[in-house]
Amino acid sequence: DEDPLGVLLKQGPMASSSVTRIDGRDRPQPEDLLKGPKNAAPAAPTSTTPRSEQQEYASMERDVALFFADRPINAQPPLQRPKVSEMPENEETIKILMNDGRYRLAIRVANLLLDTTDIKEIETRSRLRGHLASSFFRLGEFKQAKELLNSSRNDTSSRDLDPFNTQLLRCELAHYLGDNDETVRALCQLSERTAHQKTGENEENQRRTRVISGKIVDYLVLGGKLELALGMLHEGYSENKTSEPDPQKTLKESKIYFKMGQLEKAREALESYSKLKFADQDQVIILRSMLLAAEDKFKESMEILTPLIEKTNYQAVDAVNNFSVCALYTNQIDTAIKSLEEAIRSNPFIALNMTLVRNLVALYDLCTMSDEKAVMRKIVDRYAPDGVSEECRRLGLW
Repeated sequence: DEDPLGVLLKQGPMASSSVTRIDGRDRPQPEDLLKGPKNAAPAAPTSTTPRSEQQEYASMERDVALFFADRPINAQPPLQRPKVSEMPENEETIKILMNDGRYRLAIRVANLLLDTTDIKEIETRSRLRGHLASSFFRLGEFKQAKELLNSSRNDTSSRDLDPFNTQLLRCELAHYLGDNDETVRALCQLSERTAHQKTGENEENQRRTRVISGKIVDYLVLGGKLELALGMLHEGYSENKTSEPDPQKTLKESKIYFKMGQLEKAREALESYSKLKFADQDQVIILRSMLLAAEDKFKESMEILTPLIEKTNYQAVDAVNNFSVCALYTNQIDTAIKSLEEAIRSNPFIALNMTLVRNLVALYDLCTMSDEKAVMRKIVDRYAPDGVSEECRRLGLW
């Protein structure tokens, strides 16, 4: 779910008369993205001669290096990623590339494997098609993902031969193609089929049923059917006979009440969740901050987020995003920008999701920081998952 606080910044404070537009000359001097170390070499003289591709790449490397000059990156995976030519062409390589956000390369390797004549096992081909469809999905190419899954019927006699994640993807694609109700219907049908399957592992069937129930609730929320989602949430988890409440149910309940504007019920559900054995305490802090922000208590929200941000070295990206938005609401524009930049410096592989990128670009636009925005584009192209780069282009962010 998109974080309610991570909306486009032009909604709210950016449209408020209390926030004045600041141009690059009058803006207070924050930490300059392009400044780099004090002993940095002077910039190369400008030239009207068209630059070669190699010169363009060298210029990008220099700009990006200056951005990270004052903070070494402690990131996994390392900056020097392995070349695809040095990786074996197998299914494990595809998974590594997908986990790293390199969906275009994952598609290339998967297609190479599918074209291999000795891969005849139906299940193997079905898994590879699933990886391909998932990669297209992550790139936002939903029609291509759907066409690929539909074509897989030629390889399989039943959809149930598909891996579980691929079956889920079949259901979810309708939402992204504009039909949320169809996604809910498909998930309900998948839930019924899963309940009657004889896999020999009853525990696995129960796990899958809970996953599907959670997905149904999520898409009901996305469709604005909050009351129905709340009822489905209670029904879907009612067969869980454990002595302790299900953490995910309680957490989702808090989020739904939040979306409904019932802040006290949301707070009660959140506090119940915080006492459970497997509760994510970082998530508790983030949701508490959102409740405070919903009550216009932006400074209090920033205060409880600060220890979490410092503890995680700016790698709790949701916390950083919410902190930045609260800073903007309190007219601390430099603080808002700096917090997002620090998250990127700490670990660009983790930080560069669409919410953070859109928020930071909106702030750069607000302050007419065109140079910083240009460097940001280079950083996104180099470090962000392929899907983020593609979405930035589709939205015309640059």
